[in-house]
This record gives sequence, C-alpha cells and structure tokens, in this order.
Amino acid sequence: MRALAIDPAEAAAAPRAAYSIGCNRILSWAPPLPPPDAPAASGVTAQDEIALYADEEQVRSKDILCLAASTGGALAAGSVDGRVRCWRVGSNGVPTGVPVRWAAHAGRVSCVRFTPGGGGLLTAGLDGAVKRWAHACSPGGARLLSQSALLPRVHSLALAGGHVHAGVEGEVVSLEGESLSEVGRVALPPREAGAEAEASGAPRVTALATGRGLHGALLAGDSSGRLHLLVPRVRE
Repeated sequence: MRALAIDPAEAAAAPRAAYSIGCNRILSWAPPLPPPDAPAASGVTAQDEIALYADEEQVRSKDILCLAASTGGALAAGSVDGRVRCWRVGSNGVPTGVPVRWAAHAGRVSCVRFTPGGGGLLTAGLDGAVKRWAHACSPGGARLLSQSALLPRVHSLALAGGHVHAGVEGEVVSLEGESLSEVGRVALPPREAGAEAEASGAPRVTALATGRGLHGALLAGDSSGRLHLLVPRVRE
C-alpha cells in the first residue's frame, strides 16, 4: 500500500470513506466507527475498486503515486506520467463516473493537496513546479491559476498559516498561498556527527504535516528516516 487518503466529508462529521493505492489500483474502504470500548486495532473492509484507465486507450504508466480527498466531495490522484485525475465522490464516499484528467507536470506528480474548503487543488512534481488549479473535477477541465518559480524537485506539500510549504532537497520552501511566489525557506538541521551521508547529497524532505497543536510549525520527514520540527521563516 503506497498511500492513504480519508474523505473528510464535513468538518464535524465522521469520514465516509478511505482510499488507498496499491498494485496500480485505487480502492475505497468503508471505515467502521469504533465504539468507546473498541480494541486498539481492527480490520477495515474494502467496498469498491475505482476504475482508473477505462477512460483512455493508452497510458504511459499506470503507477499512481499520491492521493487527496476534499470536504467538497472530490478525490484527486497524481501519477508517474505527470497526469492528475479527479473524481466526484457520491454520498456513500465512492467516486462516480469518468475522472477529469489532464497533464499537470512534466514528470512524476509527487503530491496533491486540496485547499481548505476543497475549492482548489495544489499539485507538485519532480519537475520542480508547484501549481494551483481551479475546477479540478469540473467537466470543463481544470484551470491553472498560478505556478511557482521552478524549485529543486518537490517531494511533499503542506498548507499552514495561509502559505504552501514545499519539501525539496535539504529544506522547506514557503510560498504565498495564492500567487505561489516564494516568501521564505528553512533548512533541515545538520546531521549528527557520524551520521551516514546520502549518495545524492542533502536528504530529501519526503513528507510534511501540520496540525492545530503545532501552531504553524511543520513536521518534516526526510529520506534518511529522520523527523524534524520546523518553524517556517516567512517574509511578510
């Protein structure tokens, strides 16, 4: 299983579905609501397989790399061939119909993130671009709203404090939330003495996360297996 996403439904509601990538398939799952006395671990039953490629005759690669679900009832997936697909999600949490698809990046799509409220979609790729799209799931197709200047390969994204934070090699680049212009950078702390150096140089920031309790700080995981707490330095 390569990635997971949870359909958040509404902010105060229980999730309707979870989605996973594995063996070039996207599965939707019906997450059970645990009772107060539930065991620490319990199984989840797959309820549907989402058809990925029935809508096109030829696909350069069938590897789906990343997923995101929105409160607005949508599911987005980025793939190794640079395409993004976006489905509308039914009331049962299962995507319906043929996805809207488009070539978003010149290379692997490393991350997809819906903006708060689900009205927009952010994508990042190994081509070094972060892009913001509108109408990602509309039949008329996605519309590019803004794009960052080219960065080193972008491996991860997080949204915090009205900014978009992009994980690249050795640091996190902060972008203004609408224009995606750069407003700051924060480097990973230096390795401890004696730590193995990566063959490619600085470790890649492969995962980013934030939450209310972090007060604008970011949790950053890197390709050497370390986890860091970073405070973005943002120019006003």
